[in-house]
Amino acid sequence: MVEFAGYDMPVLYSGDKGGVMKEHIHCRESCGIFDVSHMGQTHWKGKDAAAFLEHMTVVDTQSLHHGKASLSLLMNEKGGIVDDCIITKVNDEHFYVVLNAGCKDKDMAHMKSHMSKFKDVSLEYHSEDERSLIAI
Repeated sequence: MVEFAGYDMPVLYSGDKGGVMKEHIHCRESCGIFDVSHMGQTHWKGKDAAAFLEHMTVVDTQSLHHGKASLSLLMNEKGGIVDDCIITKVNDEHFYVVLNAGCKDKDMAHMKSHMSKFKDVSLEYHSEDERSLIAI
C-alpha cells in the first residue's frame, strides 16, 4: 500500500508473480477492474452547462452523444493545461465530469471561479463516502 492524495492505494499484491507488467498486459488483453472512488465525481447541470464546459475544457460537448464520454483537458485563462478529466454527456443539460483525485479540490475551485460568467449552470459534487466509482 502507498499513500496517494490522502488515500491508501494498493500497488502490488503479495504473491504477485510477473509484477506490474503482467497486470498491465492482462488488463489490455482481457479486463481489469479498479476501485476509483477517490476520483472527483462532479455533475454540471443547467441550460449553460454545455457552454460552460466548452469554455473550461477542450471537449466539443455538442458533438458528444448522450451517454458517451471523452477524455479532455481543463484549461486556464491563458490556454495552459490545469489538469485532465473525463466528461460524459448524460443529456444536453447534464454532464458528469470525473476529476483526478489529487487535484479535485483545486480543479473544482478553478471551475467554480468561472461559473458566474454563465447564467444557468450548477455543480453537484459526490464524495467517495456517498458514491463508489468502478473502472473496468
